[in-house]
Amino acid sequence: MRGAVDEAAHAGSEALRAGRESLEKALDVSRDMGRDMGRDLGKIARRTTRSVETLSKAGTVLIQGMQDVSHEWMGMTQDNLRRGTDMLQQMSRAKSLPDMLDAQADLMRESLQRMIESARRIGEISVRTATEASDAVRKVAEQADGERDRDRDRTAA
Repeated sequence: MRGAVDEAAHAGSEALRAGRESLEKALDVSRDMGRDMGRDLGKIARRTTRSVETLSKAGTVLIQGMQDVSHEWMGMTQDNLRRGTDMLQQMSRAKSLPDMLDAQADLMRESLQRMIESARRIGEISVRTATEASDAVRKVAEQADGERDRDRDRTAA
């Protein structure tokens, strides 16, 4: 009977040891998973922060561009009103129909030239604004790609 008790005690001891080892392995795996999850959450948080910062910068660039375009339009409108008033005064002082028609032609030609020049400046502002905004977004996308590649390389190693 003593042999059966010893065998049962030994079997119980072995079962406890095996259970303890299994529990330790499970805890190690859980700890590693928790560490990996924490690291991954940190990466996600950094990427999200960078994305929000990028969108904010791109938005700021676009708003500044819109303000520049608005300023250009306002300047063109004020200039056209001022020049138009001057030309109307010149037309009213005309002593003959040909003089008045010449003044009117000058007004139209100058207005068209100012409009073309303003449209060119607005186009330049728009291109510059779009380029700056897309550069900011592209830069962050390239950084994110580089981080993903490094993460993939670390995981593969």
